[in-house]
Amino acid sequence: MCDFCSNFAAQTLLLYINERMALNQTNKLVWIVETIYRAGKITFDDLNRKWMDNTDLSGGEEMLKRTFHKWKLSIFDTFGLVIE
Repeated sequence: MCDFCSNFAAQTLLLYINERMALNQTNKLVWIVETIYRAGKITFDDLNRKWMDNTDLSGGEEMLKRTFHKWKLSIFDTFGLVIE
């Protein structure tokens, strides 16, 4: 394979991976917003239980509070929504 082809293939793969990761991150943010909206009010512990039940997004792993706080900022930046 020529150098150009090899570089092009690598760049294409990286773009695909980045797009998939961005989509997955957006799906997580949307899931959080929808879950909170549907519940009206929800504790972090209850949200975390629902998160762990959704193995497609969570992989069965806990949502750390630190991660949740980062995602709250991302939700504000992305959707303009404030989660208290």
